[in-house]
Amino acid sequence: MEQENNQSKPPVNLLANILGNALNTSAQHGQQQAGLETRTCGSCGAARPDGTELSTCAYCGYEFFPQP
Repeated sequence: MEQENNQSKPPVNLLANILGNALNTSAQHGQQQAGLETRTCGSCGAARPDGTELSTCAYCGYEFFPQP
């Protein structure tokens, strides 16, 4: 009798249930532009992060803020 009850139920699609639950509960995020504000070396063109305390280029040694 127990076998008859199991056969009368429609098969469960576990993957559809998992994916449906994931789509319903996941947060929707907008796209953001990734990046970093940079400046370039006046001598070799290497990038350096804006707002850093670097006074010389790490690649060529150019002084960003020459001493008077």
